[in-house]
Amino acid sequence: MSSTTLLTQDQPSIQTLGVGDALRQLRAAIGQLLASIGAAIRRRSPLPDAPTSRAQAAANVREMAFRLRQSDPGFAADLFAAADHPERASHDEPTRADSVAGVKR
Repeated sequence: MSSTTLLTQDQPSIQTLGVGDALRQLRAAIGQLLASIGAAIRRRSPLPDAPTSRAQAAANVREMAFRLRQSDPGFAADLFAAADHPERASHDEPTRADSVAGVKR
């Protein structure tokens, strides 16, 4: 005849929380979450200043176009054209769209 022995370890008893304890823990967790969100917002980098003029905006677009010339030449060409458009319009020079449409200035 053989015998088997089962060794058990003492497990901590499961503690049941009352409603008040659960609400206190929830409140503490929400406080930590809000503190983390506030810290993340303070660490966020500020937005760049808005251009002060059309010329500055065009210069910013050209700078982006220069950075993208190698990786996306087609998009860079579109950016250069977009940057040039307001300057051409301000000098009353006809644009390609004007010449196609037959507009004379």
